[in-house]
Amino acid sequence: MIRNYIITAVRALVKQRFYTFINIAGLSVGIAACLVILVFTVNEFSYDRYHTKGNRIFRLNTELKFGTNHFKIATGYPIMAELFPQNYPEIESIVRFMDWGRRFVRNVNSHEKAEENVIWVDSTFFNVFSVRC
Repeated sequence: MIRNYIITAVRALVKQRFYTFINIAGLSVGIAACLVILVFTVNEFSYDRYHTKGNRIFRLNTELKFGTNHFKIATGYPIMAELFPQNYPEIESIVRFMDWGRRFVRNVNSHEKAEENVIWVDSTFFNVFSVRC
């Protein structure tokens, strides 16, 4: 019985090649789009979830508008670290980051120098983020 269905389907697909191509191409594009959306969504929901307090960590974003230019950037002014806890008492801790770029760093034990990215952070960094050194 199944053999008859398969033979009938193959005959119909061969008889109408153009519509078969359109249907298979549309199905392929649809499945590929669903997989891309799925991979993107899984990646977005897994971002920084390895921190033990990951559900309580938030990031400050700034929106800048200069005439017709519109920027959304992940930065803030240093004074915000003092103003936010005053205005929002539910904030437990604030960590500021400052990217200092690539600098030569010397290992104290071996006196070897290497060029590394250097980021300055507040002393509360390890209270908020669970990062292994």
